[in-house]
Order: sequence, then structure tokens, then C-alpha cells
Amino acid sequence: MNEKRLELVMEAADLDLWENDFVTGVVTRKATKIFAALGYDENETANYIDDLFAIVHPDDLAGVKEALNNHINGITEKYQCEFRFRAKHGSWVWYANHGRIMDAESNNRGQRFIGVTFNIEERKRKEIERESLTRTLKMLGECNSELIHARSEQSLLESICKLLVETGGYLMAWIGFAEQDAAKSISVRAHWGDRNNYLDQIAVTWLDTESGSGPSGKAIKTNSVIINQDFAENHAMEPWREKAAKHGFQSSIALPITNKNGVFAVLNIYAPKTQVFKTEEVKLLKELADNLSYGIAALRLQAENTQAQIALKKENEKNLALLHNASDGIHILDSQGKLIEASDSFCAMLGYTRDEMIGKHLYEWDVNMCVNELEHRLAQVLSHKARTQFESRHKRKDGTMFDVEVSDYALELEGKQVLFNSSRDITERKKIEASLLQQQQELIQSNARHRDLLTNLHVAIIVHAPDSTIIFSNPRASELLGLSVDQMLGKTAIDPSWRFVNDKEETMTVDEYPVQRVIATMKPLEALVLGVKSTNKKRVVWLLVNAFPELDADGKLKQVVVNFDDISARKQAEERIHNLAFFDALTGLPNRRLLMDRFDSAISTSTRSNHYGAVLFIDMDRFKTINDILGHNFGDQLLIEVAQRIQACIRETDTVARLGGDEFIVLLVELDESIETASQKTALIAEKIRANLAAPYHLNESEQHSSPSIGVSVYQGNKELPETLLKQADIAMYKAKDAGRNTLRFFNPAMQLAVETRAALEADLRHAVPSDELRLYYQIQVDDQQRPIGAEALVSWLHPDRGLVMPMQFIPIAEESSLILEIGEWVIRTACQQLVKWSKSDHTRHLTVAVNVSAQQFRQTDFVEHLASLLHHHGVDASKLKLELTESVVLTDVDEVISKMIALKELGVKLSMDDFGTGYSSLSYLKRLPLDQIKIDQSFVRDITTDSNDAVMVKTIIDLAKNFRLDVIAEGVETEEQLAFLKLHECMAYQGYLFSKPIPVNVLDGLLNTFFVH
Repeated sequence: MNEKRLELVMEAADLDLWENDFVTGVVTRKATKIFAALGYDENETANYIDDLFAIVHPDDLAGVKEALNNHINGITEKYQCEFRFRAKHGSWVWYANHGRIMDAESNNRGQRFIGVTFNIEERKRKEIERESLTRTLKMLGECNSELIHARSEQSLLESICKLLVETGGYLMAWIGFAEQDAAKSISVRAHWGDRNNYLDQIAVTWLDTESGSGPSGKAIKTNSVIINQDFAENHAMEPWREKAAKHGFQSSIALPITNKNGVFAVLNIYAPKTQVFKTEEVKLLKELADNLSYGIAALRLQAENTQAQIALKKENEKNLALLHNASDGIHILDSQGKLIEASDSFCAMLGYTRDEMIGKHLYEWDVNMCVNELEHRLAQVLSHKARTQFESRHKRKDGTMFDVEVSDYALELEGKQVLFNSSRDITERKKIEASLLQQQQELIQSNARHRDLLTNLHVAIIVHAPDSTIIFSNPRASELLGLSVDQMLGKTAIDPSWRFVNDKEETMTVDEYPVQRVIATMKPLEALVLGVKSTNKKRVVWLLVNAFPELDADGKLKQVVVNFDDISARKQAEERIHNLAFFDALTGLPNRRLLMDRFDSAISTSTRSNHYGAVLFIDMDRFKTINDILGHNFGDQLLIEVAQRIQACIRETDTVARLGGDEFIVLLVELDESIETASQKTALIAEKIRANLAAPYHLNESEQHSSPSIGVSVYQGNKELPETLLKQADIAMYKAKDAGRNTLRFFNPAMQLAVETRAALEADLRHAVPSDELRLYYQIQVDDQQRPIGAEALVSWLHPDRGLVMPMQFIPIAEESSLILEIGEWVIRTACQQLVKWSKSDHTRHLTVAVNVSAQQFRQTDFVEHLASLLHHHGVDASKLKLELTESVVLTDVDEVISKMIALKELGVKLSMDDFGTGYSSLSYLKRLPLDQIKIDQSFVRDITTDSNDAVMVKTIIDLAKNFRLDVIAEGVETEEQLAFLKLHECMAYQGYLFSKPIPVNVLDGLLNTFFVH
């Protein structure tokens, strides 16, 4: 019984129920009424969901699928969309779908998909008609303005065509005149929008032939509006169909333009769609055509009047001998007002013979004035002897009266003063003037109707003069801006009564105001969203603004029309929807949806830059206890403060999100290209977060304690999906809890070990100098006779547990943590002590010690002074100490470095450029640097006997050193072949395993004794 009632309700509402199975993809209940209405029988309807997409309009298909996917994925509660189905005969029909998955669960998208389909064709049609009618009304108003201000017939025709296209939104418009030639051709007098010369490719006439069977020919022949709603379906359009299709014309309308003799021209309008010209729109276009007819007649009448005045002047100057043959009603009066001569045309005009007319007094035919007035006027004209022209009324012999235009002037004829007159029947002109006056009144009434329409529109309208002064505003504009219509008039767009803001509520500059932008660019502005703050309103009113320039016939700006409406409610709703969709209501942090969106962006960025990023999974320890015991208010306050503390620990480019409960996610981006460095940075940030979150919380005057357990997962590129990385960080977070809480763990055990090892090394390294754990090893340096000339001091670390730690393991850590300053000072101090010992022996006092100086150490402002103090304290010969500087140190700030090097040279210290050739050495810098020596890097020496490029490089460095008068030493010499090559090219000194590896000083002393014995 309930199902039957449902069927009745659905039928009454014109709804068609359907049901689909998401698991099998089968349409379990078909919308049979819909498909029947489209012309399909039951066997032709779709059995599967995917089959339905085949008859959806291609332009709507993406939207339908998006709406479906959004509902399936839980983004939308209901499935709603609008689309077009293809009927069996090929046409498209608008429908709407509303549906819902009835059995969806959190881990199951569901199976039963039920909904309804209903026809919205009529609603869509009315929307299109409303938009078209509004546009046509606007266009008609602008056309009427052109009719009033037009200076010539041609400019009027061109302006009307242009407005039809640019304001009316039609593709093309043209006006053709019906010629009276044998071919009855229709000549194009004005057009707009004919971009591809369509009019040059067609032949149109008003003959009773095929070329005259189109809309233009029919409109002229029948004096009626001819509508062609579809080029493809209208058989009469066969001769023009193919060319029209190429130019995008789908429909057209032809409107006759008439005068008192009938149709003399036709207005043609073309549209890009079929069925465009609806009843109301046709009425408005017919009104436009009628107004255009009146406008042309008025312009032609004006031209005729001008020509008539010229002709009259010439006629009055003709010889009186031509009087009888004159075509106008010429007549001559004596000083008493009696007729003494008249042209045949004047006699005929009044219906008298010449004999009957001669001797008659003026008052017998001129009935516009009484006798006294006529006699006074006659005396006045004769005395002034000036030409005058006026309108009057004459009475015929039969008693009928008619309007005339009289021109008169005084002259002498046969020695007597007479009045020469010319009367012209202006009955027809009066009729035309009356008609024109009526047309002008109708235009004024039409403009008044349009102004009333603008006044009553719910959309705000403001019209600005070219200087932005407001010359019109309707009540809706006043309502939105908080000023009366009278207050609005005369103000400019930049008046301080209001201030515009962008969508971020930032004050816009004057140049950004809509009117100023249109005036500056002469281009329309569409769908601009901005806010306005007026002095009479406290809140920002959000507007959707359109503005366009209106030009005169010369292309100059006439006015700027701005229309706008209040979208504050819509914008507030959009903001609420956006916040609900992407942000956590309690903390204001991004929610999971926004996090995943930013996660996708972060992975894309990482793929392009090859940098590592990291995701931190944070869970608050003891939160459940606080929440259960103290209540949800305390719990919420704790979560809000946790969010604030995490945000204070990260960069602006990173993201903090709340997944729910006490779980937070931190997304770190663009950390470093090195996984070790990226892991270290992640550990530092995570530790900072941990320490901040472990601090006491003061909630409602109560101190509470909590701490975080943090899991970390590092990523690079798109190797892992965001969900996978979150799962890894979650696993690592539980490892942190297993480790006792209030700590962090990396997902990768090896990475965790590396971070812990590095942190342990840094902690132990802080005790290396105080605990006397550092050792200097020396590698001997010899001359070209293999005699010892000195040694390079290399620091090692004798760790109490790890044993001997090589420099490459701890020096990078020392440089990052500034421990390098303490270690560097220890190395120089120990080297000085060794030089003092060597100075006491004749065999060793000539030896030098080379010490590497780090960038941090060298950049210390007191480096030179401190070194001088050490040398003085130990009593060292400064010339025996050689500082090795890398190119990166030397070229950081060349001027400052040179200044320090000169100061060191003044102390007597020797300077060597280490690893020469591996950086970006510049000869101009090398020339300026006060160096004593260049050291050839071992990477070049290694392959000099097998790689020609390295051989050339080493030879070049040696020659370069000679040219700059610098010593040169090669490191990494390990074979006799390498030594032979270097000697051949006159290298001066050598260092490498061929002579000795780095050894403790006591072993070095023994080695030196061996050299000296030999």
C-alpha cells in the first residue's frame, strides 16, 4: 500500500524513481517515464549505470561524474546534478537528478543507489529567455539614445548594427536597402560582426525567385517580420545554409524598415543558437525597427528642409521676367497690400484664375492674422526692407485652408515700392513634422519606460560621466551604498563617502576601483567581487559588480554604466561552507580534507625539487584522563592551546592539522636534498614541539600536565602515498608510546639510528676538548729532493667508547653546531706547541706546520688578533705556521677576506689555498689574494697518469702558480709514476701516502730522524 502511495506521489510531482546497484553496476529500476518521454522503448533503455553516460550531453558529463564521485566519497550528503539527455530523435532535453546511497557506511561505499529524475527544460528555457530579454532591453535603450543623437543617416545605421552585436550579444547585424533596379537587389548599407566577409559571399534580392525567398526578401515583399529559428531545419534557407554554418549562424530575423511609401530597407540579425528569437524579444526588436524607421525619416526630412531653404533663396533672386513660369506661389503686393502680379502656381494654389486674383487684398487669402495685423506687418516689412520668412495659413476659393511657408522682402518695381512674396504649401511637411514630433514623444516615453525599469530593478545601477561623476543612480544603488539618490548625484567614484575592499578586506587603491579601471582601459569589467564600506553603514556590503563603457559615434567615452548587487549572504554562506569543509571547528586548524590537499601539493613540490619532507603524527599523553576527570570544557581548552603551541614551533610554509580527538599532524615541506640533513632538521623541529607541549597547561586556574608522543615519517617525491606516510607516522607514534611516551620515533629504524647516533656524537663532541680526547696527526710534506719541509696537521678524536673517530665523521657535526670554533683553536694551539718543540732542534727548526681553518673560524671578527696572541704567547716563529684556506672561505666576501689575509701576512703567517681547482677559482681573485702557496687537490693527482684531462689540469695549475710566483704542493701522491709526472712538470713539493700516512707526532719524529740519516 505504501509503495502504491509513493508511485502516486511521484506521478503527481512528475518525478521518475530509479535505483542502481553499485556493486554489479546494474540499473535495478529504470526511469521508464523519462526514457519514454525521450522516445526510447523499454528495450532501448540502459541496463547498466555506465550505459546511461552515453546519452548525456558531452558538456555535462564531467559535472555528472563529479557530483556522483563527490557523493560516493562522502564529500556531499546527497547526489544532485543537472544535465541534458539526448532524445531518440537527436534533440537535447534538460533534466535534474537527486539521489542518495541508502546503505553507505564508513568502510563501505554502499550498494543501493536510489533517486529521482525530473524535467527542468521549462525552467532552463525561462532562464535563457530572461537573460536574453534583459540584454535586449539594454540594447534597445542604447539604440534609442543613438536615434536621438545621430548626426547622419549612415552613422545611425552603423551605430545600430554595432550595438546589436556588442550590447545585444548577436553574432552579426546588417541593414540592406531595397533597390529599384531590374535585379531588385538588396544593397548592404551598414553592418557589424561580419568578420569573415559572409555578406560578400551571398546574393540576396527581393525578386520572386530563390534568391528572394530568404528572410530579407520576404520581409521587404510582405512588410512583416520574418523569423528563421533554425538554418538547418528551414528549407527556405537552403541557398545560404552551408555558408551560414561555416560562420556560426544558427538562426536569424529580418525586420522591415518603412516610410510613407512602404518598405524601403530591412534589418537582419544573426544569432549563434537556434530558437533564439522568442515572442518578447521579437516585440522589442520590432520596436527597434519601427524607431529606426522614424529616425531615418526625421534625418531625411531635416536634409530636405535645408535644401528647400537654399532653393528658395535662389528663386527669390531670379529675374521678375521668370515670374509666370515660377513653380512656387510667387506673388507681388503693392504698398497697400493688393496683388499686382502672381505666378501661375500661386493662382492654382488658391484655386483662382489670374484675372480673379489680380487686385485682391492680402487679407482675402491670408487668414492667419486680422486686417489690422496684416496692414501693420506690411508697413513694417516695407520700412525695414529686410527678407523675412514665416508660416501662415491661406484660404482657397472653395473655402478650404492650408498651411504655407511665406518668404518676403521689399524692393522697387518700376519706381514703386512693392513686396515680393513666395508662398509654399507645407501641408505635407506639417504632417511629417507632426509625425516626427509624435515619434520623438514616443522615444521620450520609451526612455521614460526604460528609466522606470532601471529605477524599479532589484539590481543597483549607477551611470558615471567620463570624469567619473555620478549622473544617474537607482534606489537599489542608494540602498546598498547608504546614501539617498540626491546625495549620490554629483559625487565621483573616488568620493570618501565609501571605500572599496578586495576579497581579503584589504583597501583597494583608487586605480583598482571598477569605474577607474574601465575609464583607463576602455574595456568592460565583468563579475568582479568586492566589498564596500560606506560612512552610513558599519558592515562591509559584498557586491558582484559589472561595468562597461558606452561610446559615442566618434568612439569617445560617453559614460560608464555600472550594475551591482548584494552578495553578502552568499559570500557569508560560502565562507561558512568553506570553513566547515576544510577547517576544524574547535581549533581552527585545517582538517583531514585540507591536510590531504596540501599533502598532495607537498609531494608534487618534492617531486620537482627532489627535497625531502616529513610528516609528524602527534598524540597527547594523558588527554583522555584530563578529559574524563575534568570534563570536556577542560579538554577543549587543552586542545586549543596544544594547537597554538604547535603552530608557534613551525614555519609559515608548514601545515598543522587536527585529525580528531587529541591527534595532530604536522606536515614539513622542502627540508633538504640530503636525507641526513632533512632528518636532522625534522628531529630538531619535533624536539622543539615536544618540549613546548610538555610544558604545564593552565586551564581555568588549574595547572595540568600532558606530553606528546610523536611519530615521524620522511618522504621524497611520490614514492609513497599520503595515506601510507600517515600510517607510517602513526606506527612510529606508537613506538614512541612504547618507549615511555614524551618522546619521538622515526618510522625507518636505520634513520632513527642515524639521528640518534648523530645526536650522541654531538653530545660527546662537546666534551672532546675539555676531556683532552682530540689528537693531532701529521702527514709529512717533502720537496723535490724528497727532503722534509713540514707537515699538515690533521685532527682526530679518540673517543673513550668508540675509539678513533675520523675527521669526516665529526667535523661536519662540529661545523653545524659551532663546536668547530673550539676545536679549531685547539688545533692551532697544539700546532704552535709542536713548532716550539721543533724550533729547539737544528734538524727540525726549518719545518712548517699546515693547519686547516674553517669558514666559521676565519669569519670571526677577532681571528687575526687572537692568532697573534697565540703566536706571541707560545713564542712561535710565525713564518713556520701555514694556514690552509679553501676556495669557499676565500671567495665568500673577497674584500674582507683580503683585508684579513694581509693582516695575517703582516704577522708573518704563510697562506695556502687548499683543494685548488675544485671550486670556482677566478684568476682575477687569485691575482688579488696575498697567497704563498697553492695546493693541488688529490682528486686531480689520483689519475694524472691515466686521465689526460687531469694531467692537463695539474700542468695548468703548476704553470699558473709559476706565473703568479707562488709555491705549489701536490697532495695525494701515492705512486712513483705520479711523483715522476709531477717532477717532470716542476712541481715543488709533495704530500701523500708514498711518503707517509697521517701519523702521531712521536711516530713522525722517528720518521724525520730516518730522513735526516739518509
